[in-house]
Amino acid sequence: MLKFPNMHASSLPHRQDLPLSSTHRFPGFMTIPALPTEILNLIIDECHSQSSGADDRALTSALLGTLSLVSRAFVPQTRSYLFSEIAMYQIDVPAFLDLLESPFCTIYLANTQGFVLSTNWYVASEPHNQRQQRSPALDRLLTWEFNLPSGTATQTTTTSSEKTITLPKIMPNLKKLGLHWIGWDTLSLAARERLHWGFQSVEELSLWNTTMRTQGEFMELLKSLPALQSLFLDGCVIYTSQRKAALENVELGGEEPTLLNLQRINIMNISNRNVLLLEALGQSARTRVLECHFMNYSDAEISCTTAVGNLVSTTSALLEKFSVQVQASAALRDGFDLGTYFRYPESIFIPFKLFSLPADERLAQIDLSKCPNLKHLALRYEDVDVTPFLERLSGSSFQPDTTSSTPSLKTIFFKHLARHWTQLDDVLQRSYFSSLSEIKYPVVVTYGYDDAETWIEGRATKFKKHLIREMKQSVERTFDLLPKCKERGILRPMEEYVKF
Repeated sequence: MLKFPNMHASSLPHRQDLPLSSTHRFPGFMTIPALPTEILNLIIDECHSQSSGADDRALTSALLGTLSLVSRAFVPQTRSYLFSEIAMYQIDVPAFLDLLESPFCTIYLANTQGFVLSTNWYVASEPHNQRQQRSPALDRLLTWEFNLPSGTATQTTTTSSEKTITLPKIMPNLKKLGLHWIGWDTLSLAARERLHWGFQSVEELSLWNTTMRTQGEFMELLKSLPALQSLFLDGCVIYTSQRKAALENVELGGEEPTLLNLQRINIMNISNRNVLLLEALGQSARTRVLECHFMNYSDAEISCTTAVGNLVSTTSALLEKFSVQVQASAALRDGFDLGTYFRYPESIFIPFKLFSLPADERLAQIDLSKCPNLKHLALRYEDVDVTPFLERLSGSSFQPDTTSSTPSLKTIFFKHLARHWTQLDDVLQRSYFSSLSEIKYPVVVTYGYDDAETWIEGRATKFKKHLIREMKQSVERTFDLLPKCKERGILRPMEEYVKF
């Protein structure tokens, strides 16, 4: 991804070109044979494929920028990587629009796949009423249009017969759109119309700390993205339950609106401020994967979990994976009986940590008993007995279709197994878990400096025999504690060596 302030000259003309695609001679040197375009592209592809981490990507971006200066022969391939994704803050918008108006600009040829605008960059000179969610940057981008002068590079190479270009025309095949720290009331009607009709190809939308006045504005946004597959929401707030669309020619639907069928919805930092957002989402979309994240126990109030439960009910026929996370520390657990607070169907995925919640059965508002297509179960939390949860799960009125040729529940992952091993082993033999093929769980052994033979960058790469023996004994101990599961051959211990 290219961050706009580090623009390369691949979008601008070259003052001097080295014709690598044709045979030529330098004084005093042998003749250099021509390199086919395919070979040049392979070289650039290899440079790009070597980047794995953030540092590598930064170096690769600099390298590709340098290559784009060598010759026009390098420009098309480097441009496709350098401008595959563009991210900018509100302070970069004027310079970006100036570049788009350049007669030599070729960004539109890069087939940009991702665009992110964030308006949370602090600029001391900005007026207070234009900071963060009050910034007019998105409105300026969406309402920008430029009349092409005759004979410009853009006009002669664009496939459009129109002489006026806009942001959607610059990025006609956009797949990922990120709108961060946007206040929807800063958008004019013209901007909303261009957003609604201009990005029909977007498959992934992320909204971070974006605020909207009404549920109708949110539903209208989802309606504008018919190709949408993935939705990421973090800290987004809707203030009123009004569902009227801002655009006159947009119909949100009545009591039974047409729902988008998504692949994934991820909602971070849920609190009572997000209830209207969850309700609007339930009126707009269904999904195969639903991931919900609460920062603290106090955030999981009845109103929130009820809204999540309603969303689960809406998407029950399609849902294959459900995730709920309470991120607070295990020190706040205070004895949480997992089986008390959830009514589960065939499977559920809970990443990281699920700890104590007040005894008002808040999370019991999430009823997954009508989700027949859920497939995987993972319980990740600290020091919580899993047995009560599994008893409730296996006692659910909804049972998996045991006659199906493809059993639904195939794998379970436990972060922490149980306090009562015999009881856990018995529960896992119930018919509800008859289709299990794997039970995964970590077996942890800690090590120090004297326990390893070799180290690389502060981490052990080869352990001494006594530590390996300790790990083997720990694994065998879990086998002995769960003899019935061992006999079925479904135990899959995951060895973890943790440095202390």
